[in-house]
Amino acid sequence: MTDKNNVEIKAGDIVEITGAYFKHDNALYFVEHIPGDPGWNGGDICLHMIGKSGKLSSTKYSTCFWPLKAYVNDREKAARANLWNDEHARIEVRTDINQSFVAGWFRKAADDLSVTIEWNKLHFGVYCHDLTREMKTRDHLRAVAARLSGNVRSLHFIGTDDLSREVFVDELGTVWKYTEPGSMPRERHDKLYAASSNDRDGEPGLPMSDAFDYQIIYEGQEA
Repeated sequence: MTDKNNVEIKAGDIVEITGAYFKHDNALYFVEHIPGDPGWNGGDICLHMIGKSGKLSSTKYSTCFWPLKAYVNDREKAARANLWNDEHARIEVRTDINQSFVAGWFRKAADDLSVTIEWNKLHFGVYCHDLTREMKTRDHLRAVAARLSGNVRSLHFIGTDDLSREVFVDELGTVWKYTEPGSMPRERHDKLYAASSNDRDGEPGLPMSDAFDYQIIYEGQEA
């Protein structure tokens, strides 16, 4: 989904709604979820109101969905509002608002989910059906937080080593790899390790810092 300037709207973006029927809806928000995000089954964009400083709002009606829909007891008023919003309401991605508070929200959401994941591992085992879904959601949340903080490394897949471990290279030319063979480490979004001597067949050495996240690129597409 795009904004009024055809800019793609992504989770973590700060957006502004203008022209809405109800004045309360004309505000700044951050994007919690978009359709297709791990852990989100909704068909609309989920928004949370923020202030001009970027701090999250704690008001009672701080959650909003885009496209706007009116939920009021007066059916005629709701119909008027929906018609008005369809014609006049606009959403725009803003890049001039402090994103640190939003990044903190995603980071905390990932940390909270990590606690749930560890609890499920302990009580239901590593093959618990919910774990895969929860880990994908947690990794998505971490990736959004890292992107907002400017700490995401783009890795290009360059093949496998002599032990069938997937190998990648970042924008600085550093070679990274997993400690286990096959595709499972990538699917789990495991930690990556710098290859010794920066060689494709080198052994995994120092781990990537926890301050960074990574995205894997295959033939020009983000994985």
